[in-house]
Amino acid sequence: MKTKRKHKISLVITIWIAVIMGIACALFAVVSYISISGRVKQQTLGVLHRDVEDVTDSIENMIKLEVAIYVNNYASTFNNTAKMENPDEVSAGLQNVESGTEVSILDSNWVVLASSNKDLIGYDCHDDKVLADVLDTENGKPMQSEMTEVSAGGKRQMLYSAQPFSDGSGYLLFGMAKDRYDSSLIMSGAYTVNYRRVGESGYLLMIDGDDGLVMCSYKNEHAAQSVSESGLNIELGRDYAFEKMQETVFGVPSYVEVNRIEDYYIAGVYPVSESEAFFLSMIGGFLILEIGLFVILFITLIILIRKLIVSNIVRMNNTLLDITDGDLDKRIDIKSTYELDSLSDGINRTVDRLQDFIAEEAARYEEDLSVAESIQSASLPSIFPPFPERDEFDLFASMNAAKEVGGDFYDFFMPDSDTLVFLIADVSGKSIPGAMFMMTAKTTIKDLAESGLPPAEVMRQANNKLFEGNEAQMFVTVWLGYLDLKTGVVRAVNAGHNPPMLIHDDKAEPVMLKPNILMAMFNNPKYVEHTVRLQSGDVLFLYTDGITEAQGDDGEQYGNDRLKAILSTAGMPVEQICDMVTADVNKFTAGAEQFDDMTMLCIRYHGQKQD
Repeated sequence: MKTKRKHKISLVITIWIAVIMGIACALFAVVSYISISGRVKQQTLGVLHRDVEDVTDSIENMIKLEVAIYVNNYASTFNNTAKMENPDEVSAGLQNVESGTEVSILDSNWVVLASSNKDLIGYDCHDDKVLADVLDTENGKPMQSEMTEVSAGGKRQMLYSAQPFSDGSGYLLFGMAKDRYDSSLIMSGAYTVNYRRVGESGYLLMIDGDDGLVMCSYKNEHAAQSVSESGLNIELGRDYAFEKMQETVFGVPSYVEVNRIEDYYIAGVYPVSESEAFFLSMIGGFLILEIGLFVILFITLIILIRKLIVSNIVRMNNTLLDITDGDLDKRIDIKSTYELDSLSDGINRTVDRLQDFIAEEAARYEEDLSVAESIQSASLPSIFPPFPERDEFDLFASMNAAKEVGGDFYDFFMPDSDTLVFLIADVSGKSIPGAMFMMTAKTTIKDLAESGLPPAEVMRQANNKLFEGNEAQMFVTVWLGYLDLKTGVVRAVNAGHNPPMLIHDDKAEPVMLKPNILMAMFNNPKYVEHTVRLQSGDVLFLYTDGITEAQGDDGEQYGNDRLKAILSTAGMPVEQICDMVTADVNKFTAGAEQFDDMTMLCIRYHGQKQD
């Protein structure tokens, strides 16, 4: 019976392993099929894109080279303006330049002295942005414009290039008209397209964007055929930029990529059958290798598992799963062998020690939170009034953390005798990580503001410092203001923070500035500064979303409307305003637990007293 039982267990194990390995092999084959199929398609599209991009670059570079050759040739003939004793004769000689081109000689002030285009003679090229950009050369190197409309000598489509004379006496200005440019573009396209394959059997098409005719293709096989005859779904006049599609081109299902260059399209065509043939060759070899590996693995597992006692291990693993899921009262009681008995006792002792360690860590964490709370509280200004010698303004601020350590903070300081810098912020994280990020952000902003930088630059540099090494991907919203105590003008930057409330004549309205990007999310963003003017007696109330998003037991939020309504009756000292808002929020929430910090900063501007 014992031998028979062992044989039966071995057979069951063998069958189950066979089933599992078969399923695993099938799943692996499906995943491999999908993965290789995707990689082959991406590789195909990559080859197609590189060819289209390379042809586009080659055509553009050939035209640039042609223009450069023209410029160098003319520049070697007219190497300075000293030889131009009679500009009219030079202009007459330039009338014989190649059709569709334009050559002009300019003095060092960009005034045309002689030209093949009589309308340009005497023209100040500063008056045309295209010509001005081309003539603004660097280190004596030629500059080229795009094909664009110019106003000099009558509106027309031109491409310009300029070469300064080596003695600094002037410039050689060369222009190419649209029709001449198109002719060069077609010739360049024919040169690059007619002899290029995409993969083994793919090809490229150059298509006229006006009439949809194929200008050239591989060995001109499809020249003069229309887009509609080819099967390509190209909308003439549309600006394609390396757009991928799958079409039946000249009766062959193909991958297609289309790019536009001026009034023409470059279309790359790669037959799907060629990609599929490559895929089948790859998947065939991979499946043979995969099956061989699974067979070897199956045999190895059967040999090993037949030598093991699995039932007690399964029981032990099930108990361990309960423990790892958090049930630390579970214990392992397997005594069948010395080894398993010893292992069970070791695991049980480990779980007991783990319970003690968790209790110790919980107590230590509570202690750390208490210390962090003390440090954080000490880092925020807490003495009010903060500047008792100043009568231009009153200021009060407070923060109530939802947890022991919060992520909100505020700050205010005077970098000089006429400016009050103030800010309020909300860090995305809470507890100790949020507090650490908060203190770093607070210190960074203050150091930059005290160095004399304007608000937008302070925010940009602070953002970049916080972005560096921000592996936790935390962020912070900030409202930063510079109050000119003489004029009442606030120069402000809002980095995604709640708009503050401006109380004027006991009526509160939000200060709606266009918000900038939140800090620490991206590197080197642009921050825009705005201004707000305070009149004598005006109150600026800054707050975090812990105020407006405070919830009652029914889940309803306190909201902006309630805040606006209570502030509209706030004709009282700034400290009482903050106390009134806190009391009203507490009354609304009726003791419900809150999950966000509630922070406020209130400034009443009096202005400078007149002597």
